[in-house]
Amino acid sequence: MSIYINDIVEENTINCNVCKKTFKTDEITTDDFNFAWDNYVHTDCCNECSHKVLIENKNNNWRYIVWVGGVDDYYTTYAKAKEHYDEWIAKGYTDVIIEKIGEKNVN
Repeated sequence: MSIYINDIVEENTINCNVCKKTFKTDEITTDDFNFAWDNYVHTDCCNECSHKVLIENKNNNWRYIVWVGGVDDYYTTYAKAKEHYDEWIAKGYTDVIIEKIGEKNVN
């Protein structure tokens, strides 16, 4: 479920760190913008730019994906991926998978 960005940040505007566009936080939702703190991208960016960032990172840094119910989070080390995998399992999620990029179903 998406929520408006102004419900989670205090600023009236937010900037994409890739394309440098400015967005009004009361006009965009979490479906439109990605924060680095979510571990989905390494920099705050709009959804349009997130695809560029993910492709760049998949080719350069990311080694593991933790899938939670079909949603992907990328990690550079197995230790960090395993830590987050364990957190989701502890929360009661059963559809959690660690995938090594280039391989399928490590866990």
